[in-house]
Amino acid sequence: MTSIQVLLAYTLVFGASAGPSSSPQPAPSLDSVSWMAGHWVGTGTQDVSEEVWLPATAGAMVGMWRWASGGDMRLYELLTISIESGRIALRLRHFRPNLVALEDKENPFVLPLIKSGPREAVFEGIASDGGPLRITYRSPAPDTLEATVERGGTKQVYAYRLKK
Repeated sequence: MTSIQVLLAYTLVFGASAGPSSSPQPAPSLDSVSWMAGHWVGTGTQDVSEEVWLPATAGAMVGMWRWASGGDMRLYELLTISIESGRIALRLRHFRPNLVALEDKENPFVLPLIKSGPREAVFEGIASDGGPLRITYRSPAPDTLEATVERGGTKQVYAYRLKK
């Protein structure tokens, strides 16, 4: 039996695979991350950690995070979540207290949404050191936001628990 005959017999017995679903996939929507909107304040530490997410307008959510320690501002972060090229993506850039950007002005971090579920969103991309960067947001309760940042091959993990 030739390989073509084997393939034909296999197809007749087991059926042809239709491949990827030909039905149209729903367009991505920011509704899947709308639960992140709000003013979130860090708990369980002397440092000040605040994250604010505005509801979606014109296809984008805008967020801000700030960190202060020992009475001094340490870092600001400006974030957006929008639909780009048919997928949801998180963009972010860090700033020193004097608003000097830490990343190259042309290259903010871009982290596509790789997983979402009820009150969970996982974004993953490339860190400035070329290693992986993953940010996971979870909301185990309506008044709680947990943000976990994993970066680099050394698996540095930073976890933040915030309350409304």
